[in-house]
Amino acid sequence: MLILMNFVVLFVFMSLLAVCLNILTARRLKMSVSISVGRICNKSLEPARNRSAKVVTALSVLLLLTHLPYFSWCFYAYWTSADRTSYTSLIFEYVSKHFLFLNSCINPPALFLTSTTFNRLFRKYFCCSKERIAIISGVS
Repeated sequence: MLILMNFVVLFVFMSLLAVCLNILTARRLKMSVSISVGRICNKSLEPARNRSAKVVTALSVLLLLTHLPYFSWCFYAYWTSADRTSYTSLIFEYVSKHFLFLNSCINPPALFLTSTTFNRLFRKYFCCSKERIAIISGVS
């Protein structure tokens, strides 16, 4: 019963909540461009907002794809009483667990490639850009 509750709460509910919130964010990003009609910078913001909406949607789909194998495996192993000590079962379990971590590893590069703000701040704080060195040393 605990496995079923974990499946429902941790996978179904939390994943659907994350996907719904991400889709609402993407929708709001797209709508914010059409709401700001008449602003001068509207045309320059439109591609960036649409790209951000696509990235948010893609990351939410990626969340589902990386979490589905592990929770499906747990659900299957519980209901079929699969031998979890066999070599094949252990491989599938470890691979599916690594998919959970894969989501966290893919998000930063995806944001780095698509977001100019994230790209600039990443370089500033982690790559020791000239701007950061000037801030640290107190040189203007």
